Amino acid sequence: SLDRRQFPVTHTDGIWELSCSLWRSLVGQERWVASSSADKTVCLWGVDTAAHVAMLTGHKGSVNSARFHPSEHLLVSASGDQSICVYRLGD
Repeated sequence: SLDRRQFPVTHTDGIWELSCSLWRSLVGQERWVASSSADKTVCLWGVDTAAHVAMLTGHKGSVNSARFHPSEHLLVSASGDQSICVYRLGD
């Protein structure tokens, strides 16, 4: 059977992409999910708890993509405003 979790609604516009971290946070030992949205933000949630961790800002246009680095605690996002943001994710 599938284990289904409902994540809270935090975006105010459509979601374009989801990405899951391969690593676990140091404090909570939890993997994270990132969603990129037309509302110009990236949201982070804990995979195990479905708890909202952070809302990342910095783009002036729709965030089309957000990807975790495979081993470093970094997330990179790309926007329709032709900008790229790199976020160093603390624990």
